[in-house]
Amino acid sequence: MRKGILKRVFFTNVLFAIVGLLSFPIYITLLTSVKSGAEVYTMPATWVPQELLFSNYFEIFQILNLFSALKSSLIVATSSAILTVLISLPAGYALARFDFKGRQIILYTILGGLMFSPVVVLISIYQVIFKLGLMNTYFALIIPHTAFALPFSIWLILAFVNATPIEIDESANLDGASSTRVLFKIITPIIMPGIVTIFVYAYIQSWNEFLFANTFISSDNLKTLPVRLYEFVGYRGIEWQYMTASIVFATIPTLLLFLAVQKWLIKGLVSGAVRG
Repeated sequence: MRKGILKRVFFTNVLFAIVGLLSFPIYITLLTSVKSGAEVYTMPATWVPQELLFSNYFEIFQILNLFSALKSSLIVATSSAILTVLISLPAGYALARFDFKGRQIILYTILGGLMFSPVVVLISIYQVIFKLGLMNTYFALIIPHTAFALPFSIWLILAFVNATPIEIDESANLDGASSTRVLFKIITPIIMPGIVTIFVYAYIQSWNEFLFANTFISSDNLKTLPVRLYEFVGYRGIEWQYMTASIVFATIPTLLLFLAVQKWLIKGLVSGAVRG
């Protein structure tokens, strides 16, 4: 019994240590966001601010048009996430349920898409976007973001559908239901945790993306939050107090999304791990 108690105490302390280590960057971000510009660069660093300047959170909106950037990020991230789900759902279902010529080639091609870095194909995508006349539009970001989220999303849908008994489809087909009806009326509710996982994955990937947003968008009204936050980097240095305050502001929509779908997200992540 004593060994069991000691083991429990040990693992509890280890768990607290890990949580503390992971929470440290969050603490530093919150701490820096309420410091003055001079105190940020004070050496040695102060762990408790001499003065709490919550005014930093108001000043960031006077310096940059963050509400416009928030709107752009919400439009791009939400559109990319919805489009990713709408494409990956039927694609994953078809690859899981139908046996057709070239199926394996398609699967390996999609898997190969996970290996491409955005930096490698940036010039090619730029040429396509430019020729289509999509520069300085939301579509210049929505299309690439969706394309890079699809390989993982299709494979995840494929795993969820494969884990669903095929007898469900066959029974529905015998009752006269088409494959489309089976997918959207029967399979979709069953694999909803996986769909929510894909939505959150695509949303966060698009929300945090900087390279394409900085390359394809030059209009001030269309710039996303990551690009706007980069404007706190100037020739005189980085205004960390404003940068961190903006980061805290930028995490609020994503945090609200996690709180709204955490039940489905946890189910999707656990199920995906078991199926994997």
